[in-house]
Amino acid sequence: MTSAGGVITFAILAAQQHLPVDPDWPTGIALGIGGLAGGYTGARLQSRMPDLLIRRLVGVLVVGIGAYFLSVGLG
Repeated sequence: MTSAGGVITFAILAAQQHLPVDPDWPTGIALGIGGLAGGYTGARLQSRMPDLLIRRLVGVLVVGIGAYFLSVGLG
């Protein structure tokens, strides 16, 4: 629903302001498909994994992404 609202908003802005604010359709569709697949896969795998393992994996992912952005920002 959020994605549909964003697409509609960008389409209305493009029609009213005559500026290049149209959504990037290929990227949006690819991200939407990836989000659906990831959500489905995560829901299926979550029931088969211990809670502690999930917490640790998410923690490692957050720390890794943070370190990456910190290195890019300082670099």
